[in-house]
Amino acid sequence: MKKLIPVILCCAMLLAACGSSADSAPAASESTSVAASSEAASSAESIIGGEDGETDIVVSDEANTANLDAAVAAIEAVNPIANPRALDDFSVENELMLTMDNLVGYKGDVTNDQADCGLVFVAQAKDGKVDAVKAELEAYKESLSANDLYAEFADKVALAKDARIVTNGNYVAIVIAGIANPDYAPHRYRAGDCAELLIDPCTLQAAAVRQRPFFANDEIHRKKGSPPWFFNSVVFLFCFLPLSLLLYYLVPGRAKNAVLLAESLIFYCWTGVAFLPLIAVLIVFNYLWALLTARAKAKLRGLLPLAAVLVNLGVLVYFKYANFLIDTVNQVAHLGLAALNIGTVLPLGISYYIFKIISYEVDVCTGKIAPEKNFITFAVYVLFFPQLIVGPIVKYREMADQLHDGANRCTPARAEHGAELFVFGLAKKVILADSIGALWTDIIGAGGVGLTNVSTPLAWLGIIAYSLQLYFDFAGYSEMSNGLAALLGFDCPANFNLPYISGSITEFWRRWHITLSGWFRDYIYIPLGGNRKGQVRQLLNMFLVWAATGIWHGASWNFIAWGLYYFVLLTIEKNFLLKYLKKGKVWPHIYTLFFVVLGWGIFTANQPGAPLGLLLQKLFVPQGGISPVYYLRNYGVLLVLGCVCSSALPHWLWAENQQKVLWQSSLCLPC
Repeated sequence: MKKLIPVILCCAMLLAACGSSADSAPAASESTSVAASSEAASSAESIIGGEDGETDIVVSDEANTANLDAAVAAIEAVNPIANPRALDDFSVENELMLTMDNLVGYKGDVTNDQADCGLVFVAQAKDGKVDAVKAELEAYKESLSANDLYAEFADKVALAKDARIVTNGNYVAIVIAGIANPDYAPHRYRAGDCAELLIDPCTLQAAAVRQRPFFANDEIHRKKGSPPWFFNSVVFLFCFLPLSLLLYYLVPGRAKNAVLLAESLIFYCWTGVAFLPLIAVLIVFNYLWALLTARAKAKLRGLLPLAAVLVNLGVLVYFKYANFLIDTVNQVAHLGLAALNIGTVLPLGISYYIFKIISYEVDVCTGKIAPEKNFITFAVYVLFFPQLIVGPIVKYREMADQLHDGANRCTPARAEHGAELFVFGLAKKVILADSIGALWTDIIGAGGVGLTNVSTPLAWLGIIAYSLQLYFDFAGYSEMSNGLAALLGFDCPANFNLPYISGSITEFWRRWHITLSGWFRDYIYIPLGGNRKGQVRQLLNMFLVWAATGIWHGASWNFIAWGLYYFVLLTIEKNFLLKYLKKGKVWPHIYTLFFVVLGWGIFTANQPGAPLGLLLQKLFVPQGGISPVYYLRNYGVLLVLGCVCSSALPHWLWAENQQKVLWQSSLCLPC
């Protein structure tokens, strides 16, 4: 009966995998939103510029019609003009009030609707005439803005006042949002994300528009900041953390678990109490069930934990995968089943604490641990707030001794180590992950240039940036989690160990998300037989483990494909490649990084703006588009810093410095 538990785990998670590819629809639709500019952008020359006015644009006396056409097409892809009318010489001279002798060429469209003022216009000025053209466009803007005497033109005037005029080299552009597309206007909030967009159509690469998010005031920044339950949020760092540590340190050892439970409950309920009954029922159920299992007769000792696993896994499947399964059934069988009304937000940390509970139940069943008799102690293990968001997935037996030793739990050495871990993790998250991740957001995010428009080198640069962001984000949170745990008196296993220095995919997964890999190994792979029952059985066990690994990360087909992608790679390594990798020096690391980075492309394919097919095309079919030069100029230092910090060098330097400090301190002891 004990062997049935891993089978049930796999079957339940694989059943939940029968999902839909509907999640990829938004990504596909978003990618087509910039399709109008992709053809023009592909044939245009590379134009490199910046918001600071610096430019590498090469301008001749001839009009660069390719750049002008592509620029207008790119802008209108995100700012369509209602009932458009192409601007001609008469319109430019009499409506926009421009001096034609100042221009080499131009391209633009204006609305034909009287109550609208939507406009996209890009001009190439003659040498020395940029300022004159800009001044004339400013006068045109003022003339539109002055028509505020009539209420029927209020919207038109408001949009005209928000018009943006920019220059870059000999290029001048003016963009006015249309009535039907007010979210495109500068200094207005884009619907859904509260981001303010800077329209800078002359900061072009391959004549594509770059919309760059920026924050003009503190109000917007607060709206875009981290939620209060994130470890890097201001509320957590300067309110919750110091107050909780102060109270925790002040109470005697026997009361620390009770205080820790109260703090964990506050942390869990920070955004609401909607899911509090759920986790309360799970804690009570599993606490009592484990006690019942320990006292049950031999015939029931296999059935009782199996029932507990099914209940806990059922909760996870319901909240995380139910609608995924319903979508699949509807697509395959055309049943038209209605989706469950379970909301779009998962219970906080459900994937992590469910796995912690399952490991506890299984360990009680197999006799590795005795059931916890103190309810508060067990509740602290489940709700331990440093591990709620991102783990690590710590087994009960790894925390049991410290959970029962409140008096000797907190020591200066452990607190010092915890503060060090937390600061390092915070730096990885805030300084590296968030900053490097902005490059990928600039490509596929809201207001980004669009994956359709990027060149092959920029696509690789973007996915490398995404790979670094994932590592520093996840590893940073994990270090902050372990640092918080150490501040509270708990030693928890490391979750990351420099995975990007690995010389094989096998080694990579010994260094990446270590506690999750260990969980699948201990509770699925080994109980199913591991490698002890022949090669065919081993391959089946590996397939189940990696399918479950992919499913655990999310209810989408790309995650399943990502998990099976690693199953294929690991199968190849185990059968013949690993022995050659062990003999190499440089090429195994290049091989590992290549396939890991490519794997993150599969992993991110559910994001809007990054459909897998388009991403693979951009990566492996050489094509023109937006040059990476501009992005290397802006992100190059961060990328280099990220590569260095993902290596062993910082750890070696820190260890050397610590040894030096200790040696100097020992010399000063006699003094």
